[in-house]
Amino acid sequence: MSPSLIIIVVSIILMILSILFKWELKIKKFHLKLYFLFPFLCALFLIFSGVVGTESLKNLFFSNSEMNSLKILAIFLSFSGLSILIDELGFFKFLAQKIVKKYKRNQTTLFVSFSILVAILTIFTSNDILILTLTPFICHFAKHAKINPIPYVITEFVMANVWSMFFFIGNPTNIYVSTVFKIPFSEYTSTMFLPTIFAGITAFSLTFLIFKKHLKKRLDNPDEKPIKLANFPLVVSLISLITAIIFVAFSQPLNIPVWFAPLICCFSAYSIVFFYLLIKRKNFKTLTASIKKLPLEIIPFLLSMSILVEALKTSGVIERLAQVLQNSDIFTFGILAFLSGNIFNNIPMTMLFTNLLSFIGAPGKLAYSLIIASNICAFLTPIGALAGIMFINILKHNGIKFSFKRFFIYGAIISLPTLFVSLLVLYLI
Repeated sequence: MSPSLIIIVVSIILMILSILFKWELKIKKFHLKLYFLFPFLCALFLIFSGVVGTESLKNLFFSNSEMNSLKILAIFLSFSGLSILIDELGFFKFLAQKIVKKYKRNQTTLFVSFSILVAILTIFTSNDILILTLTPFICHFAKHAKINPIPYVITEFVMANVWSMFFFIGNPTNIYVSTVFKIPFSEYTSTMFLPTIFAGITAFSLTFLIFKKHLKKRLDNPDEKPIKLANFPLVVSLISLITAIIFVAFSQPLNIPVWFAPLICCFSAYSIVFFYLLIKRKNFKTLTASIKKLPLEIIPFLLSMSILVEALKTSGVIERLAQVLQNSDIFTFGILAFLSGNIFNNIPMTMLFTNLLSFIGAPGKLAYSLIIASNICAFLTPIGALAGIMFINILKHNGIKFSFKRFFIYGAIISLPTLFVSLLVLYLI
């Protein structure tokens, strides 16, 4: 084993340990999660030692290739920025509160309705953003209603990570695979429609059966203040989000880069809201809170991981693995990707397996099995996705005990059948 490969393995192990043991740098009120630090240091070593050369870096970040992490980041951060702004303007909480008020005397109906709401919102936004925004609301509501929050946070997490498969904007891993293999929006949606529907039904049914007994308790009247919506900024933000989705859907016929419209829409929304608040002489709390919530740590994490994958590619490791997996079917490939996602995290796993598919040469349905695995692996362990890490941290911050072991037990019961069903549907279509 070469020294560079040993360092890559060690950095990934340290990254996993930092996630498991929640390593953070704390300076007064400033908290910095350290999971991205080890891949980042490893990437610096690979660059300065010459393992990844200048030409490779240019091709990786500045070429017109679809395998460009900067383009992926532009899409992900743009949609994240729009979704966070919409949430800060109260839209997601407003919708959730309406459902809670309507069904507050019946937990079963509330549970079903909330699961449907999360599914719909995830389809049109992003799984990570829904988890980031709705989890605190569930914790807050459950405290006042004196009910167990676990059924609701679990169904939120599961629904968000299943229904994020529907459109390719739902997860950065979807975006990555789709852009690398130039999968059109219409082809992606038509292929993933049935696997997502069946996966969603399976995951919800299992989640409901697990928590059916917990939902028999009646709710107390929750003391929630009505959400006041800022009409003009919210309308601007929603129009920007819808416009970005439409342009992404038709980017290929219009012959425009898929990353361009989301970036412009996000920038326009923030600019218009900024000038509106300036003219109205209102405070900028909404904008500053939105910017603070942007998952910026994904930038060094994704860029570093792309360098690590490039090192594996240039050293011939990926090519040798591709030869082993040359004749894999969608079940073997999907299950292997699913398990690998809970070792490496779904983003670097997707980058690695996308490179494997590039060497295989004819990805076909294997690309979609990778997409399925990259979404569903998120709810086997917290390591499976950034959303899992954020989810555990939010629960801890709200005083809710939820261990790694408990996460894994629920995750195994729900994710394994859901993975099998979705791969089976993909195979049959």
